[in-house]
Amino acid sequence: MDTTKFATAQKAYDVGDYPQALEEFLNYAQGDSTSFVPGEKGYIHHMIGNCLIKDKKFDQAIEAYRTALGDAEYPRHAAINVNLGMALSAIRDHETAVLCFEQAVGDSTYETPHKAFSAMGNALLKLGRPAEAGVAYRKAALDENNPDPARCLVNLGVCFMALDRPYDAVEAYVTALEFDTAADARNKTCANLGQAYVATGRMREAVNAFEAALKDGTYTLKDSALLDYDHARASIEIETNPERGLDVFEQEQYSVGISEEFKVIPPPDDTGFFTLSDAEIDARGRSMQRKERKLKNVGLKIFLVFALLILLLLVAAGFAYYKGYGWPMQEQVVKDMFAAYAVDESVADYWADASTSDIELAMACVGKTADVEINSVSRTMTDSEVVATATLSEGGQLSYNISMGRDMLGWKVTNIELDFASYPDA
Repeated sequence: MDTTKFATAQKAYDVGDYPQALEEFLNYAQGDSTSFVPGEKGYIHHMIGNCLIKDKKFDQAIEAYRTALGDAEYPRHAAINVNLGMALSAIRDHETAVLCFEQAVGDSTYETPHKAFSAMGNALLKLGRPAEAGVAYRKAALDENNPDPARCLVNLGVCFMALDRPYDAVEAYVTALEFDTAADARNKTCANLGQAYVATGRMREAVNAFEAALKDGTYTLKDSALLDYDHARASIEIETNPERGLDVFEQEQYSVGISEEFKVIPPPDDTGFFTLSDAEIDARGRSMQRKERKLKNVGLKIFLVFALLILLLLVAAGFAYYKGYGWPMQEQVVKDMFAAYAVDESVADYWADASTSDIELAMACVGKTADVEINSVSRTMTDSEVVATATLSEGGQLSYNISMGRDMLGWKVTNIELDFASYPDA
């Protein structure tokens, strides 16, 4: 072992200078391998993979981790499998990622299986398998070495909601709140609990949960949670004051008929012209001249009317643009993006300026289904927030918050994330 080179590479990694650490570890790996002590090759490629992950070079990181796994003398294969699974999830190979996590939890020497179970839950949820994901999150929460079981319990609640089991979700969220967590995480859990209570019809508990989330003034409810909060409050209002919960609409009845003067139509030859006197003929001629003069102004009037209509349309279009409308609309862009993603087509055209890797990372949380329902759209002139619910092919539903930015007259996606803000990072 060249201790000097090793120390230089390790120091760069420890201070967060990952490009320099990568260069040093690569140089070290390309040295005389005959001088490596048992397990050293595995460690070096493990660190190379970590540096590449930091730089989002996932394909190269996968290759490095697999090289590290080839060193039978290196004892940390479980940790490598977890990192390898995370890299595979980043490129949306969730199926293979799950196999890596299973390898990790099957290693009796692995001291932190909660990491593998939690990552496995992430991958399974992205595969549209919330039931299996829930099992993984439960095992992660039960791991006595897990420093943050509350997070896993919240994720378990997410799975229960996706499986349309809100009663179980309530229990998961309530249990999560028994742990001491940061204020932001606690607020998000309370908001999730409020939505679960609404789904069970327990409106008073829902209002209490939402108000707990908002109590310190630092948390803002997502659109779907805000809708549930309003629904819960309205339900309580109707329960206590039924007359205030009813809106009465009056509908006018209109009758459409034929004017009396047109009910009797004279025969076509009964014009009366041939019975007119000379004076009457002259009067009729002057009347016709007046009508002709009026007709000469009709073109101008039509032009002015069309000009006014065009002006009104421009004003309306400007107002619609200001209010956040456009073409195509936000709803259509979201549905088209999900449809393209479901059949493995590129979704880059639906995104604003973003690299392919950034889009892939963002879309990694999206289940492949074209069955999408738009729940709400919040619009401004330049930005929009869309809440959509996707029905998974294997059952259950997942909700997403989609941020969008103006693209000329239309809209493009700038970010997408699971609507439950406590959903874990991949």
